[in-house]
Amino acid sequence: SIIAPRVILTAAHCVYSRQKLKHYELFGVEAGGVEWDGKHMKERSVEFIIPHSNYNSTGYMDNDIALLFLSEGYPEEWVVTLSQKEYPANTDVIIMGYN
Repeated sequence: SIIAPRVILTAAHCVYSRQKLKHYELFGVEAGGVEWDGKHMKERSVEFIIPHSNYNSTGYMDNDIALLFLSEGYPEEWVVTLSQKEYPANTDVIIMGYN
């Protein structure tokens, strides 16, 4: 999910092993279309990755989220609207998304 023009929220398990090696050049983000034909997709390179500090790749994959910071942003209108509701500390939440 595009949560800011230059920030992508994704699953940590998709990026964690390469992140440990700091090979950000292996990553790219494509957005802007619903077909994989590449006609409308806009590709961006990744400058750095921050997985959740308590990500656990074994068992239930707790805290399975990561932020990708891009070299160039996407249009503001592509940014998803996040909930403004505040939750007490340590409240369990579920984040859902597609790819």
